[in-house]
Amino acid sequence: MEPVNLKIGTRGSVLALAQTDWVLGEFRRAVPSFDIERVVIETRGDRDQTSSLASFGGVGVFVAELQSAILDGRVDAAVHSYKDMASRPTKGLKQFFPKREEVCDVLVGAPLDQLPRGARVGTGSPRRVAQLLRRRPDLRIEPLRGNITTRLLKQRDGTFDAVVLAKAGLKRARLFDPNRDFDLDPMDFTPATGQGQLAIETRSDVDLPLDDTPLSSALDRRLAQVERYFAAELGFGCHTPAAVWARVQDRRIAVIIDVLKPHGQESLKIEVPVPLAGNDTDLAVALALAEERGVRAFLAEVQQEEAASAG
Repeated sequence: MEPVNLKIGTRGSVLALAQTDWVLGEFRRAVPSFDIERVVIETRGDRDQTSSLASFGGVGVFVAELQSAILDGRVDAAVHSYKDMASRPTKGLKQFFPKREEVCDVLVGAPLDQLPRGARVGTGSPRRVAQLLRRRPDLRIEPLRGNITTRLLKQRDGTFDAVVLAKAGLKRARLFDPNRDFDLDPMDFTPATGQGQLAIETRSDVDLPLDDTPLSSALDRRLAQVERYFAAELGFGCHTPAAVWARVQDRRIAVIIDVLKPHGQESLKIEVPVPLAGNDTDLAVALALAEERGVRAFLAEVQQEEAASAG
């Protein structure tokens, strides 16, 4: 039986609340008979704003407690930033995918080519660090965590000359400023796997009437699942300077796989085709093609260097 009183879980950050409120608004328009309540759940990633994500779980740390709340019945569904979700699906849960927002990163403060030599740039993402150093090895890139407003403040108060954020998050939180925020070309700075994509997650046995609403896009589901497949099979996580980006091109999906060494001194970027409509066999064929072009061998080099530097 469809729920009439629906509880939607979310993190309490400015961005998470903005994203969830947008979902709730669309849901109420699609199914006005439902009584929908927003439930804020604090996650470990929210409580600890200083440690690196990799130090206490990496990808998935922001969503695991929300998923537990769904499974134990405290909430009926939750809204996630898809890039925060683990590569492997969680048993007993299913997702809906709204239309994806813009995927690119932005440099808050100045365009990349206008930053002075040795400028301080803040980001907590190994991918972003390596991609910036690939283009500008002179930059001083330092760790930065915290919610979206904290990161913006660190640039505004002069702690950093620039900080890197996802354009989608700034737009959803209504904080994007075209006079301050400058796009990093996604063809050069491959976006994080799932960047710009929301996921609405619920239990597999709950029937939410979302299939014919703006909250469910078959194309964006396909693109998200293609990216997740490659990220999972190649073992990408928040500690890996790598990304997968799937986009529609010439009536097929073009998948860009970008793997970098930590300081950006070497990288491997390849593109493989995937059918718009397909199955795991099609994905396995594309993965084999990527492996023939050296992606797994280069990734092994990256991991060996990471292990050596850690030791």
